[in-house]
Amino acid sequence: MADIHDERATIGWYRTPIPGETLQALNARSDLKGLLQSGGYLALVCCTAAASLWSAFTGYWYLTLFLLLLHGTCCTFTINAVHELCHNTVFKSKRLNGFFVRVFGFIGWNDWEWFNASHANHHRYTLHPPRDGEVVLPIVLLSRKSFWKTAFWSPRGPYHLVRAAVLKARGCFEDEWTRSIFPEDKPEAIRRLKAWNRFVLIG
Repeated sequence: MADIHDERATIGWYRTPIPGETLQALNARSDLKGLLQSGGYLALVCCTAAASLWSAFTGYWYLTLFLLLLHGTCCTFTINAVHELCHNTVFKSKRLNGFFVRVFGFIGWNDWEWFNASHANHHRYTLHPPRDGEVVLPIVLLSRKSFWKTAFWSPRGPYHLVRAAVLKARGCFEDEWTRSIFPEDKPEAIRRLKAWNRFVLIG
């Protein structure tokens, strides 16, 4: 497999001619807006969780299933929060950005250390294997059965989620892409990946 960490590997991307000041304005970051967006979403997740617990413990069982579905729907989008925060485009402050990416990564069991490494290569080498192992063509369309599992709940989903975290916490990488973005000669990156997954499992 090609060395995806080879800095000499480049792709002749077409760059849309945009004035520098326009690009700078589009990429402007704000701690206030970041707090409103991230804090608002976090408040929504916490409120739906509290409402689900309240209905369950006070006997309003007819509401519990609906509230759990609502809470689960909200939590599904933690990966979107992790995605944007990994781009470091939400907050002007790196500390706030780092704090919230960990919060949403923990709540949603989203491995932000893994995603950050994978997504960086995806954007640099989009759809150019083997350096982009995140989106590989052709994309297989979902079957009806897979759609319902993805849209609502897969009985084996929690098992696969926990198993993946346990393996990464031990430093066992089964797939070729993970071994590529976390090679043995990058011990510090592997250490951070293992530490994060251990933290999620213990928490």
